[in-house]
Amino acid sequence: MNLFYNEGGNIYIAPIIEAANTSIRWVQVLPFLFFLLFLVAIPLLAHLEEKIFRKGNHKWPDIIKQSVVFGLIHCLVGISLAAGIALIGTGFFYANKYRKTYLKELKEHNDHTRAEEQAVLVSTTYHSFYNSVIIITLIALQAITVLN
Repeated sequence: MNLFYNEGGNIYIAPIIEAANTSIRWVQVLPFLFFLLFLVAIPLLAHLEEKIFRKGNHKWPDIIKQSVVFGLIHCLVGISLAAGIALIGTGFFYANKYRKTYLKELKEHNDHTRAEEQAVLVSTTYHSFYNSVIIITLIALQAITVLN
């Protein structure tokens, strides 16, 4: 692995993707099933990440710090530094959606707890959609691999 490109990608998912390279047909199907199950789990996982990285961060210095941490923490699972840096922007996007929703809800209802819940829900929705597009792409690629 180098800092800007990692052929293996996520160290937890790479072995599953490698299973498609076997000549054993039933093993080739396992990555496809894994990604389908992962797709179902995405909203729960995205919600957890949003609670960890966004909830309670309403000021710009905190938002910037958490966005950097969000992007770079993904490097711990083996993605390249360049991909981690790119995810800082994604994290900042989610944080911006969170902040806008939080401030709007707080202004409309004057209820901090409700504003937090709604803001986390909105950022979770965007995060889930983004991750789902990635996983659906991987499912399609796995299907192509197995069918060839």
